[in-house]
Amino acid sequence: VIFHEKTASELVAALQPDVYVKGGDYNLAILPEAAVVQAYGGRVEFVQIEVPSSTSAIVERILAGRGDRV
Repeated sequence: VIFHEKTASELVAALQPDVYVKGGDYNLAILPEAAVVQAYGGRVEFVQIEVPSSTSAIVERILAGRGDRV
């Protein structure tokens, strides 16, 4: 799902998943969506990341491989 906001709070509020999962590099104190999930009675879970990755890094690698064809 692509969203243009800085956080997924609005999307999470609209979808209201029973469980919202983030990587273990996050915690409740730094997760903006946590308050939204807890407000509607959802649960926030954190999972251990086996291979560190970021969406931005993936996009950068894709664009770097395309050269001037972007």
